[in-house]
Amino acid sequence: MATLELATVGGKIKASMLNAIIGVLTPATNFSPAIANFTSAGSAEVIVARYWRTGNVVKVHITGTLGGSPVTVGDLTLTVPIPIDITGMSLNNDLLNGTVGLFDVGTGQFTGVVRVVDANTVRIMRSTTTSLSPVSNTTPFTWTAGDKISISFDYPVVP
Repeated sequence: MATLELATVGGKIKASMLNAIIGVLTPATNFSPAIANFTSAGSAEVIVARYWRTGNVVKVHITGTLGGSPVTVGDLTLTVPIPIDITGMSLNNDLLNGTVGLFDVGTGQFTGVVRVVDANTVRIMRSTTTSLSPVSNTTPFTWTAGDKISISFDYPVVP
């Protein structure tokens, strides 16, 4: 395998040094979040979850697809892979940097946000131009087999 080296004024920087300094070469780690209220008949939902840690920040990406009918979707909460540094946060109010996509196979797509519940849990909220509301079986649409959710966010962790 070739070695990556960058020439700088003060010398060379190897890839291993870059990785140690900024973590850009760190591969994703798969994890299995506990997701409340996102289920299909016969556990047919498909969840793919990954995270990357760079220093004191964790970036998370999760996709979920509902499989067989009937489906149950309610107040969506999920566990994070590494506890959140909640110092100075207002729990159940503070939002994390990120995006949420709620995709209805028959209607379209909707957006949401990620709210901090506690150091180990976040809540997915449906967002509009004027308010936030919990996701439910009928909010923002009536969930059925094939509907999807995509969640990406980052958060601070204790060093």
